[in-house]
Amino acid sequence: MTVRRHRLLLAGALVVLLSGCTAAPTPEQETASPTPETSPSPAPSAAQSEKPQSVFDIDCAEISETLSAFTGDPADAARETLGFVSAPNWYPGPAQLMAPRAGGVACSYDGEMREDGRETGWSVMIIPRAQSTIDALAAEGYSDQTTECHEGGCVLFARNGDALLSGVIAASGVTPEDSDEVSAFTQVLVDQAAASQEPEFTVAPSPLAGAECTDLLQPEQIGTLWGVEAEVSDQFGGWSVPTEVYIVVNGAALCSYSSNAGSYESDLYVVITDLPAGSWALPHDDARAEITIAGADAAWAGTDAMHEGRPFIDLEVDGDWIRLTGFSQAPERDLAAVAEAVAENLAVLD
Repeated sequence: MTVRRHRLLLAGALVVLLSGCTAAPTPEQETASPTPETSPSPAPSAAQSEKPQSVFDIDCAEISETLSAFTGDPADAARETLGFVSAPNWYPGPAQLMAPRAGGVACSYDGEMREDGRETGWSVMIIPRAQSTIDALAAEGYSDQTTECHEGGCVLFARNGDALLSGVIAASGVTPEDSDEVSAFTQVLVDQAAASQEPEFTVAPSPLAGAECTDLLQPEQIGTLWGVEAEVSDQFGGWSVPTEVYIVVNGAALCSYSSNAGSYESDLYVVITDLPAGSWALPHDDARAEITIAGADAAWAGTDAMHEGRPFIDLEVDGDWIRLTGFSQAPERDLAAVAEAVAENLAVLD
């Protein structure tokens, strides 16, 4: 059974500007890490796609300098990816690199948890196609977005022409009274981006872009491999700037394979996310070992940096990046076998 994509679906959208949706309930038990042949030093393959060039002459260092001056975080610790603060359940992995594929720039800092268990840090992206993105949000009921602070954080939203800034801050001591200051410096950042914007950008073509979940893996395949009844869903909860960029601009997928698609009571087996023409980003930060997966140009295994103990396999196939994340209740199930099935299916994707 397949539940097809729609714009207002799985999980709740708590922070529409950046997070897209909060995580649906997932089993507490984790799958054992995959056990194919490994080598100790992850390395890029010889023939990867090229990283897209941003249309903006503003980089992560400049964004980090501005954000860190406000939060007090170390500016040199920022990463050129989207971060984990208020992140949706389809991070980490390919979605963190959605901005470059769209012609934009991303920057983030993930801080330590506070004593009350709340996260700290910030995450920002600046992308082109501001009007189409705003129109998409308005169509889903999210209009008149602005930068606004609350106790412990801010949501960021600023525009200049075709440039759009979206982000989030989580920091102790932030109050609603900080809204004007934060709104001012986010506007400065997007103004700087807009002033330097290149007029043309083409999203790199890839057969993976726009592929259906069943093109990547049929639920019957995982059912046969693992001896379970499986269904697939490609539903999101709410709509957001990242959701629009990831799904519409990137042409990427979110595929959840479970015992009962769309149900909070189901056993979630595997989630597949991807970055078409995104092999330039491999191996990703959380890769731990290079492995061998039949049909893949390269593959890496690791443990999810955002959800402790959750195993994943990254595949590089014809310049694309595909991630399989294991959620299975049964630790003996073989994630590598599922990865091989995905690689085999991608070989005939056109």
